[in-house]
Amino acid sequence: MRCGFRAAPTGRCHTSSMTSDTPARIERQLLPPPEDTTLPLFVYGNLKCGELGHGRIDRLVDHLFPTSVEGVLWERDGMPLLTLRDEGLIAGELIWFKSDDGYRNVINFEPATHYRWARVACTGQAGQLANVLVAGASLEPARDGGDRLHEPWTTTRDPLFRYGLPAVATAVRADGLVPFRTLGNDPNEWQRFFRLQSAYMLTCSILERLTLRVVPGKLDKVAASITALGRQKDFKNAVEQVGLQNWHRGVGRADRPTEAAPLENRSDFATWAYQVRSNIAHQGKSAWQEAELVRTTLIDLHDVLRIYLLEKMPGFEQSWSEADPTAMDYHWRIKQSPEYLAVA
Repeated sequence: MRCGFRAAPTGRCHTSSMTSDTPARIERQLLPPPEDTTLPLFVYGNLKCGELGHGRIDRLVDHLFPTSVEGVLWERDGMPLLTLRDEGLIAGELIWFKSDDGYRNVINFEPATHYRWARVACTGQAGQLANVLVAGASLEPARDGGDRLHEPWTTTRDPLFRYGLPAVATAVRADGLVPFRTLGNDPNEWQRFFRLQSAYMLTCSILERLTLRVVPGKLDKVAASITALGRQKDFKNAVEQVGLQNWHRGVGRADRPTEAAPLENRSDFATWAYQVRSNIAHQGKSAWQEAELVRTTLIDLHDVLRIYLLEKMPGFEQSWSEADPTAMDYHWRIKQSPEYLAVA
């Protein structure tokens, strides 16, 4: 989405809002509201215009414009955090809400485990006071490299999305284009299978990171967050564009072997693909069939993530063109690549 800013109250960032089929909340510890909800909100991370989380508040924004505050910006558990210190200027946006519902959406989305409320004076705008979510009281930016300090923050430069998906694509091009017929005692096929398993685990880490950006209740119930992501209209549209290879196939549960996770419609895919991830480390499966399941689902999941992210944040075009330039011609989708089409 292309965002425009105006200093006047008519300024508004238009992005896709979350759809009503996403659960409003997955139970967890909630932030309290800020003391003064008449103040604007300063945002510096996932709630900024154009970022994935902005859709949770977009329809409630009255106006916004760019500004900055003094502080240190860093990251923990994939989440941007601000510590208020006189060490530099942190770019962000000042948001005025139409009503208190804007703040309600923020506290239903951001976790109390990582954030607390503070007030800050913005640079410019005559030192406008604003509410801001800062790092929790027990969290501090590490000086030994444990937590990455960086600015400006954007999802398009998150290494998991920027470099992780190209790494998965490279693994598929090397090991995932040719179907598995049998594994037997062939060491080359087993090694190919395990390399694809490793790529699958990386892809699921990317899927988990994505839920941090778009699903409330993100930290305590990963499987439920992935189910909520799969029910989003935009995610289902990405699934439809890919054309899945395993429709109506159930994936057996290792913890309950008489049950299977079905793949009956588009909203099942995220949960179903994550169940494949949960099963690939367990014994007792039909090895060559599971190898083919991992291979084909890995390709589909990779392409779904590419479509979804590029649609939600067009800035990924530049990010991926820098990290994975050879795939630009087919929009980074494996199933549209010449190598895949030559084998299919």
